[in-house]
Amino acid sequence: MTHEELETSIQEVSEQIDQLSDDPEKPPTKEERTRKVVLQLQMETLNRIKTAKEKSDFQQEVKAGIDYALLAKYGEKHPFLMNFIKSQIGWFGF
Repeated sequence: MTHEELETSIQEVSEQIDQLSDDPEKPPTKEERTRKVVLQLQMETLNRIKTAKEKSDFQQEVKAGIDYALLAKYGEKHPFLMNFIKSQIGWFGF
């Protein structure tokens, strides 16, 4: 992933997170909550790719790239995958 592709992906995911409803009067549906978690994990994974690029850590960059590809394709369909990636990055959403 090039630097330009990375920045574009970060911007797109950020915009998608902003578009999700945060209306306190209307509770989000289960699908909206799942989508938000997947998008937050994608953002975290993109930031891991960016950090690995800055540190020139190719191994971590590839690992984070694989995590991102899995989340983008299968994240909402397979909840186990989300939990696995959360455990890999130490992110529990608290």
